[in-house]
Amino acid sequence: MPKQASVEELKKLPSVGETTAKVLQDKGYGTFVDIVRANPMDLHRECNIVLSSATHIISAAVEHIDGKCPRCKNNNINNEWQEYSEAMPEKEEDTEVVCDDCGWYGNIDDLR
Repeated sequence: MPKQASVEELKKLPSVGETTAKVLQDKGYGTFVDIVRANPMDLHRECNIVLSSATHIISAAVEHIDGKCPRCKNNNINNEWQEYSEAMPEKEEDTEVVCDDCGWYGNIDDLR
């Protein structure tokens, strides 16, 4: 199970200050994995985060996940949200990630 991120760790994400970090924790987004699994629209609604900022926060959280690509063993993983810069229709939890080094595509739970 991923460890809870401290307020200071969450503040390393773009657009996240102390207040937003505390809101993320209070709303159940206390780990970087929780944030990566989030839908930008959920962060927008539940945490009062601007939608475009929510997208950047989710994308940046990927870099803080301790996980390596199952194929090439590198830690150059990105999530799909980086491709979107505008509002998107609501989706179910999206945990798909891609390795920028070898092109492996899969679920965040597959990272080791």
